[in-house]
Amino acid sequence: MERVGISPRENYKSIVEGLGLTFHEFFTDKENETKGIKHKYWSDEHYYLVDPSVSHKIEIATQELYSMCIAAVKYVIENESVFLNQFQLSPELYPCICKSWLQYQSNPKLHTLYSRFDFSFPNFDNPNCFPKMLEINADTPTILLECSLVQRQWMEQVFFENFQQKQIRSSFSHLYDSISQYNTIEDGLKSHWEYILENLSEKEQQPDTFHFCSIAPSEEDFQTVAFIMKCFNIVSHSKGYNTKSNFLYIQDVGFSEESYEFVDLQNKPISHLFKLYAWEWLIEEFFGPQMLQLVSEEQIHVYEPLWKMILTHKGLMAILWKLFPGNKYLLPSYFSKEDLVAHTQDSSSFVKKPFYGREGNNVSITQNHQIVCSHLQTKQVVMPFLSKPNTEFSNSEGYLYQQLCLLPRFDDRFYTAIGSWVIGEQACGMGMREDSNMITRNLHNSFVPHIVATVPNKL
Repeated sequence: MERVGISPRENYKSIVEGLGLTFHEFFTDKENETKGIKHKYWSDEHYYLVDPSVSHKIEIATQELYSMCIAAVKYVIENESVFLNQFQLSPELYPCICKSWLQYQSNPKLHTLYSRFDFSFPNFDNPNCFPKMLEINADTPTILLECSLVQRQWMEQVFFENFQQKQIRSSFSHLYDSISQYNTIEDGLKSHWEYILENLSEKEQQPDTFHFCSIAPSEEDFQTVAFIMKCFNIVSHSKGYNTKSNFLYIQDVGFSEESYEFVDLQNKPISHLFKLYAWEWLIEEFFGPQMLQLVSEEQIHVYEPLWKMILTHKGLMAILWKLFPGNKYLLPSYFSKEDLVAHTQDSSSFVKKPFYGREGNNVSITQNHQIVCSHLQTKQVVMPFLSKPNTEFSNSEGYLYQQLCLLPRFDDRFYTAIGSWVIGEQACGMGMREDSNMITRNLHNSFVPHIVATVPNKL
């Protein structure tokens, strides 16, 4: 794997904006906004050259790890004490997640949409080394649009005279024998929506409208949901299902006490909902208990389903290590620092992660017994859905302790994380994010596209 410089496309900003990547650059804070300094999120000036053997390892690891994760979820749900004491979730939540899990078991493909693994692969050039799983986001994963549509279009435009005929541009034909990309994400999404709509149609549960929502004013979240909704619309129209889609912000989702159902701005009932809004936030809202009740009674069908609160919980890493100790894709992970010290030979270097942390928030890295990097967020996040939060299901501040595996560093500057996607239950693509910090942080990382290519042997 190599980081390669390249001349940016002359009009790349308008190109990526046309694809929905309107957040390709932005101000990180008020100070930089005053100075007119924007952070460049999308990189058109570099790409990662990935050997086919490396991308193959990532795909295989993703597929195998997803099956292992499902086994770990099953273990947690079948052991209520783990759910309550180690995952630190409320007793009231347990039967609701159990019901969601039973629905998943009845038809796994129907009761999931997508997930993203985050990998570190520091020794990628060693054939005996493998990617290491850092975590999985199976509830609200982003970087989907840039991983799928935007980087695929970049590859086709930059490297090919004619992509359909696999005709490589002459300026690259002497460098690479073949060029491709580990990326079937968009096709996977369309195929999975087709399965969901077909299944609902067979059960005579096909809704008139499928609702999609995200948080305002996040442009990234809006464009991510817009892309997912576009894939849905293409399938619904082309396959004759004619289920309409309706976007609304999560703040605009209402609840009717009279009919005891969630409604949109037109006061129409919401029976099927895709929400890019974390379950641990949603259940804390004023109508959290009603949402849990209606989900359990199957009066509303939500993607991602409730059981994914377990799959996306950082504590799952400790369960994976318990069930599959020494697995080549896993890092030693425990629910306490004391357990990490007691069970590992080198406990001087580790990462501390909050159970439901996102975007590197409140993560710290200890190396040789010293905290060398942290991304602490002291300001409380205000949940914007409804005005009065419910505290019945509040999680305590639990943490995972995971043996340190630093991200590979390129050009002596950038730490690069690999995001590897699962659509339904099928591994289907990856994307690279880099940061000058050891922790991949929101508003500070950059997305860099990749190609999978073979380099001709030079005698």
